[in-house]
Amino acid sequence: MLHTAQPLIPLAPASQLGAAGLGAAKGVQVAALGWKSHLIAGGVARGVAVGTLFPVDSVKTKMQVGKPVSFKISDIGHEHFKGFRAAILGQIPYGMLVFGTYETLKAKIFARNHDAPKIPVYVGCAMAGDVVGSVWLTPSEIIKQRLQSGVDRDAVSAARAIYAQRGLGGFYAGFSGLVARDLPYRALQVLPQIPAPAPFSAGLAVAAVAVVAVVVVVVVVVAIVLPFCGGCR
Repeated sequence: MLHTAQPLIPLAPASQLGAAGLGAAKGVQVAALGWKSHLIAGGVARGVAVGTLFPVDSVKTKMQVGKPVSFKISDIGHEHFKGFRAAILGQIPYGMLVFGTYETLKAKIFARNHDAPKIPVYVGCAMAGDVVGSVWLTPSEIIKQRLQSGVDRDAVSAARAIYAQRGLGGFYAGFSGLVARDLPYRALQVLPQIPAPAPFSAGLAVAAVAVVAVVVVVVVVVAIVLPFCGGCR
């Protein structure tokens, strides 16, 4: 007996799945993740990224502070992984907070208003998630960089030195610069996830790019001017 292949039914409407909606529109079976799954996925993705690229980050930090850099194979495991545990402790929760906040806020907004404008919601929720994550990430980044550059031997010594020199505020030195760097990136990252209207409007695409461009310019200007505001009187 011949069986007729049945089309796969998407588990969620394409308009609610972001990038996954493209697959649903083509008859590919997809499933929307819950907030717990987003937390886990964000943490795992961040951990994998940091684990593979940490030596590159270490070399960058040493070059920035003028420290000699060794590219010998025998030195990679020792020299280029200083501060790795501090980085993992900061980056995995950071990924969980960023993507967990983004997906949770976005879901709550669209649950209350299905017709909410997608571009502001996606971009705004992504930026909010990054700010929340940066509150956790900044202290670990400062400790990590001190270990990478050889200023301190271990994370405990670094934390004590930071607190002794600048108090709790020392753990958030450079917070504005970190946020100014990451917010434009986060906004650009989520744009491809925004479901396109049917028919897709080229004017909407231009408007989205223009909005992100304005945000980038404003954030960069603030990041440049803010450090000098102490003398702007």
